[in-house]
Amino acid sequence: MAMLDEYFYMLKHCNGVEKIKDVSGLMDEVLSVQTASVSTDLQHRDGHISTEKMRCQFAVPYGEQKISTEQGGNRMTNIRTIFNSPFRPFVLASTSIGQEGLDFHFYCRKIFHWNLPHNAIDLEQREGRINRYKGLVIRHKLAEIFADETEQFSRQESFWDYFFSKAEERFSDDKSGIKPFWYLDEGSPRIERFVPIHELSKDMSKYHQLQKTLALYRLTFGQPRQEELVEALKESGLTKDEISEIRKTLLINLSPYNRS
Repeated sequence: MAMLDEYFYMLKHCNGVEKIKDVSGLMDEVLSVQTASVSTDLQHRDGHISTEKMRCQFAVPYGEQKISTEQGGNRMTNIRTIFNSPFRPFVLASTSIGQEGLDFHFYCRKIFHWNLPHNAIDLEQREGRINRYKGLVIRHKLAEIFADETEQFSRQESFWDYFFSKAEERFSDDKSGIKPFWYLDEGSPRIERFVPIHELSKDMSKYHQLQKTLALYRLTFGQPRQEELVEALKESGLTKDEISEIRKTLLINLSPYNRS
């Protein structure tokens, strides 16, 4: 029941699905996921290579469908809907078509970069797919922060309504509108990034450079990842006053306009 309560909460607050009829239709779609197939090349003992189809349900590809056709577009929409549920598939393999403008954050906080993008903006776009409004990381953090503060919880409300209302009270001094829905310093859960790089390879130096560029890129939007930002600025040779001046110059305030 707790799992369904969380899922229905996300459907309502992030997808605008409120009517029982719409929720039941969506559940029927999610639970009746069709088996996907993956093409695999097999090399036989005599040397020839054949292509075989392998069925899979726990991991599916995204972006290989022909989106120019109605069937392909519907298939991609269906995959995204199912992946944003607490049910299988639990792994989504995507081409670059899935790195911009799509949400995969309902139940995902780990991203595996099979290859490195050419610039830091693309890296940020990729990770932004799972780092979004009321995402899994945010909910994990709230559950950890308020684990011992549920004495006032009423069974007539959702746990997540309770947690987010408590969080709004605690972070009421934040005027940016980012906390607690988009970002939280508190709590140990975080977005996990995996990059398979061989030691001493060209990708190793490329990745280090991307980390530095990404930290400075995030600085301009007021949401730096502290560890990467500090490391990049430490190696820059700038003084504290110079760094402070750069921050004032580059920082863009994206918080809502407050008339008061």
